[in-house]
Amino acid sequence: MTSTHELTKAQIDNLKAATGNSEEAVLGAYAAMKNKYPSGGMAEEQFLEMIRDPSSGVKSTEIDMAKLMFTIADRDKSGKVDLYEYLLTIALLCSDDPKPVLQTLFIACDANSNNFLTRDEARDIFSAFFRLMGAPADNVDQEDPSYSQEKLNSIIEQIFGDNTEITEAEFRQACIENNDVESITGELHLILLVSLTSNAKRFEEQRFSLIPRS
Repeated sequence: MTSTHELTKAQIDNLKAATGNSEEAVLGAYAAMKNKYPSGGMAEEQFLEMIRDPSSGVKSTEIDMAKLMFTIADRDKSGKVDLYEYLLTIALLCSDDPKPVLQTLFIACDANSNNFLTRDEARDIFSAFFRLMGAPADNVDQEDPSYSQEKLNSIIEQIFGDNTEITEAEFRQACIENNDVESITGELHLILLVSLTSNAKRFEEQRFSLIPRS
């Protein structure tokens, strides 16, 4: 971001390409978000407070998942989500093309941003998701076996095989070729998308849409 928190031409072009919207619509959505956050972005605590709002659709007790959403939106790992990152992340997660969706998930998992994903990094992300999805529902005493520790271990093994670390391309391949992995990453994608877009819609003006046009 520039010092005045305005979008650069490259950022505008990226958002236009990701959303399929006009420059006017992109700038309008950005302006609406900027009215809410005039500093040009959100620090982690501010972001977590927004995500934990009951209207976001995320269980208020799931701090791990809220932090995961911050990690995904903080694409440059700066410790702050600027408005460009937030809008771009939403647009990419809305894509019908699995490649940008899986690239976004890889960036989130790659904690040290070295372009390689380790087993521990992947386990941190998927463990948070499994805790969220496997927690007992109201009036149900037992956890959902679909999100057991055994299932988590199986997912990690299917992603990595004999490798200790993998590239983004290998991660995408594993997510596409293994049915269990594809199913889990699809669920993770959906819950992130629902939460992030519900917050975006709450802050943007009705005439602007962050969702890519079909």
